[in-house]
Amino acid sequence: MFNNIGEKIKKVAKILFWIEAVIFVLAAFVYAGQALQDTSSFIVFLLVLVIGTVLGILISYVSVIITYGFGELISLTKRNNEILESVKKDSEDNTETNI
Repeated sequence: MFNNIGEKIKKVAKILFWIEAVIFVLAAFVYAGQALQDTSSFIVFLLVLVIGTVLGILISYVSVIITYGFGELISLTKRNNEILESVKKDSEDNTETNI
């Protein structure tokens, strides 16, 4: 369950992004439809739809970027620790053979 946690955090961040983006796009359609009913102008409908969609996707991205970055940080730290352990082991093996 807690193995490879960095990759799991990144996967959760991606899933949350897509869920939020879909919700914001659906909300943009609802508000655009309401604007079309209120104004009877197709230009206002398109404007509300485009602005709502763009802002929604931007908000979705910003809301998960720190979570994704944290997962990336964990993954890179784990990989660096594995490399350091292998270097340490190689160094100890070379020291033993030289003695």
